[in-house]
Amino acid sequence: MNGEGGQILSQLQTLKDELLKKATFHQRMRSWDAAWHQTLVIVAALSSIASGVAGLYFAKPGLAGVFGTVPAAATLLIQTLQCVRAQNWHLRMATGIEAIRRKLEFEVGDPTSADVANASKELTALEALMAADWSKKTDEQHIDLQIRRPRKA
Repeated sequence: MNGEGGQILSQLQTLKDELLKKATFHQRMRSWDAAWHQTLVIVAALSSIASGVAGLYFAKPGLAGVFGTVPAAATLLIQTLQCVRAQNWHLRMATGIEAIRRKLEFEVGDPTSADVANASKELTALEALMAADWSKKTDEQHIDLQIRRPRKA
């Protein structure tokens, strides 16, 4: 194989390895976000039950109050961490990266340097699009309740 063909194959393999690494990372992060979300939901539910048991069965209002604050804290964490949005974002990112990798693996027969460059550009465009999407999603986190106080005369 000539030098240029070997270089193209080397670049192609480097890009495939990078794509696989990135896709695996995003799949792992999706699992992590799902685990956090489920953990927080379960902890909130269990602490609600514990609060009821502490207050009603053991007649310990202080302990019931402590357990009773946990669901609110878990809710705030869920909203702040945006676990569900993050899960979906990582899924979309991993799926997009896998699509580029499969295209290189199965749709490009005899790769050229243009094929490698185009796939790299697709990855760059996907990352820019997803970064903008995440910024938009996190900017939407703050909801304006539009509560207006009456003006004093």
